[in-house]
Amino acid sequence: MINTLKLGQYNIPQQFILWQKSYTCAIIPCVQLMPGHILLLPKRYVSNFCELEAGENHQPENPDSIDQIYVHIIPRRKGDYQKNDDIYFVLENYDKEFAKQYQNTISSTNSFSNAAIEIQGQETKKYKTFLDQFWQEEYNQQ
Repeated sequence: MINTLKLGQYNIPQQFILWQKSYTCAIIPCVQLMPGHILLLPKRYVSNFCELEAGENHQPENPDSIDQIYVHIIPRRKGDYQKNDDIYFVLENYDKEFAKQYQNTISSTNSFSNAAIEIQGQETKKYKTFLDQFWQEEYNQQ
């Protein structure tokens, strides 16, 4: 179990970690595009996915870019965006919005406030409970 996770240059407290295995974990991001949105990322810092070039992975010229591999898992619902592909425009600005929200929720000591950790921790617990119930139902059906 890790106490703090790094997502690029950002420290993610343990309370934000929804799920983890030996090499991978899932977090509830401080910017959620839809209810149920999570980020799946390696525990160790990885900036390249397979053989991707830096320009394919992130935008090094953009100071708001998160210099690490992560995957969005976003539940979709009919009509959640006016046009189905509109979500891709939102994703293009995700790193910038994440950086802005991250800066708004951390204290002057460059760490999350106790209140922010408590709120995010409660959200994470809800997701964990849901996943536990889901897996329990899946195993009982087999």
